[in-house]
Amino acid sequence: MTILKKAPRLFPIPHNRDISDLKSIDHDTATVVNFINQATETAEVFWIDYAGARQKYWVLEPGQKYRQETYVTHPWEVVFGGEKVHYLPSSAGEFDVIIGSTENPALTPLQTCDGGVDTAINFVNWAAEVAVISLIKSDGTREAKVTLHPEEESHQHTMVNCLWEVAIDGKATLYLATDTDSDVFIG
Repeated sequence: MTILKKAPRLFPIPHNRDISDLKSIDHDTATVVNFINQATETAEVFWIDYAGARQKYWVLEPGQKYRQETYVTHPWEVVFGGEKVHYLPSSAGEFDVIIGSTENPALTPLQTCDGGVDTAINFVNWAAEVAVISLIKSDGTREAKVTLHPEEESHQHTMVNCLWEVAIDGKATLYLATDTDSDVFIG
């Protein structure tokens, strides 16, 4: 049995978020996710690949744990008790996914931007198209913050765990603000 040290929690993508385009993007920044099954039923763990297809990785019985080396921008899906819950690591480090925890807001929207630690994201548009940058509010609505033309950039002050959307030509990518100032290069 592998003993896992306590790591910061990785909370699920809220159910009211559009995840229809959820897929792995790149493999530049390594990270680790510890899947810990505290549910009373079996949990299945899937990696969402570069095409957006589910790839079954593990079946965890109640009480089982698994340490998964992965990458930032690689989404994971956990299926247990008839629910599908999605996770997206947004920074390097080691994170715990607590399956079945009553403290895990898997069945309700994650309350983002309701206070917390200040941080910033610098959005840089390297794409040939216009990008619309929006803050995803805790009720799931989008608040457009800035429109970036090619080669423009915008520094947005935010809080840790705020969810941001970059939309170009009707396709959107989500970014989660982390505890360090970040750069998002578009295109």
